[in-house]
Amino acid sequence: MITQLVGFKLATPTAWRYVLLLSCLTAIVQFFVSPTMVESPVWAIRNGDLQSGKACHQKLWKDGDSHCKHTVFLG
Repeated sequence: MITQLVGFKLATPTAWRYVLLLSCLTAIVQFFVSPTMVESPVWAIRNGDLQSGKACHQKLWKDGDSHCKHTVFLG
């Protein structure tokens, strides 16, 4: 979406390279950051993986304080 907005301004015969560069950079950042993201505990529980859901929940709420309304399922 950001690339498209930038692309409107840079829609010239020579500036298209900057749009391509921005797209590549955002993809590279996402590639390296995505392994550090925690899975959704709600999604794991809904798909029957209670252990993974519980582990994800503990990673998200390290202090034991839960703001998730689905913690009832975690026992």
